[in-house]
Amino acid sequence: MKTINDFISETCSHRRARKEALRDERILDTYTKYPELERIDEFVFKIRRTNIIKMLEELTDPANVVNEEVNELNTKRANFIKDHGIDPKFDELQPECPKCNDTGYIQKKSLSVVCSCMGEELIDAYNAAGLKDFDSVVPKNFKVDYIKNSAARRDVVHKKLVNILSSIAEGKKHSTYVYSDGVQTGKTYLSVVITKIAITLGLSAAYIKCEDLQTMTPEDVEEFKRIKLLIIDDYIGATTRSRYLAYNLNVILEARENLGYATVVVSNETKIEIVQNSDERIAGKLSRAREI
Repeated sequence: MKTINDFISETCSHRRARKEALRDERILDTYTKYPELERIDEFVFKIRRTNIIKMLEELTDPANVVNEEVNELNTKRANFIKDHGIDPKFDELQPECPKCNDTGYIQKKSLSVVCSCMGEELIDAYNAAGLKDFDSVVPKNFKVDYIKNSAARRDVVHKKLVNILSSIAEGKKHSTYVYSDGVQTGKTYLSVVITKIAITLGLSAAYIKCEDLQTMTPEDVEEFKRIKLLIIDDYIGATTRSRYLAYNLNVILEARENLGYATVVVSNETKIEIVQNSDERIAGKLSRAREI
């Protein structure tokens, strides 16, 4: 499964290629218009190359090398650029997004957050994480009021999930959690929001319905072992009596526990009911899960 970091990395690679092409074009245009500047840069390059060869041959410390001719040429170059109104950064790569400097991330307090210039990449990452059917759920529009349990309960659920997410971003280890509540209490909505926020923080995260574990390929299972946050929604203990589903889930949970990755099992059933109704291998693992 491709993560947000994969999508951002691809975009940054494409951006760099574009920036290099634009830089080369600016250099060519500038040198065509100001051939004297090109000659100055060629002299500086030749002198520096000669110095490098000399340092390698004589094993001279670069810090001890002082070349007055280069300094004079650099001064001449700076004055020429200033006098002719040339952009001093004409031969440098120019970022397409000055906000993140084309890294794809910006810093907000102590957290690294995906930059707004990576909107399409976020959508691709959401879709890859199993959220294709939840386009209307936007993290920035999140309201606790959508969680329709009692006020005390919805606040507790919200705060616990956010705390889990924050500590994942800080690199702390986790285990398995059970989030139980009644029908139509906003569990899926909150699960999707938390998954999207995790991705916005640059974390690998995925959302999956419990029944879909039945059709996972071995490759899917391997990927789900190593996602930083995995949310399994609509968990029903009885469905784990299915041999293939139980096998996939058991392998995933065991690996994730060993790696210290967070798994949230979301269900209408209470934890006691989940343990009673599940396959014995799954029940053993979920009996150790923390309740949200």
